[in-house]
Amino acid sequence: MSGFDGGVCSKAKPFTIKFFPDQTFNGTAVYGSVGRSLTFFFGKTGQFTDQRLGSVSGSGNTTGAAASTSEKKGTYTISGNTIIIKYTDGEEWRVVGQPYILGNGEILLNDQLFRKK
Repeated sequence: MSGFDGGVCSKAKPFTIKFFPDQTFNGTAVYGSVGRSLTFFFGKTGQFTDQRLGSVSGSGNTTGAAASTSEKKGTYTISGNTIIIKYTDGEEWRVVGQPYILGNGEILLNDQLFRKK
């Protein structure tokens, strides 16, 4: 451990595929009238499902609301703290992941906190 910026930090331990024994994680973000939810199911065999929900609502001079949903599937592999997500449509997404040690059942993917459902 070392001190950094007045706090105590340590290098994150690499993930293993055993970290995801058929678990679902959800992350949300809201700013004003715009919201987003991303839910990942990570299977212990390297399969995943990605479900997204986005919404926006108006107020004041502009009223109304809209929402959109999507679901994609594919496979994932883990190399150290990099999770390589490959969708069945050929898209690939690489994220830096680590367990969030201050919480129970939480992970960080890039800069977003996901909680186990």
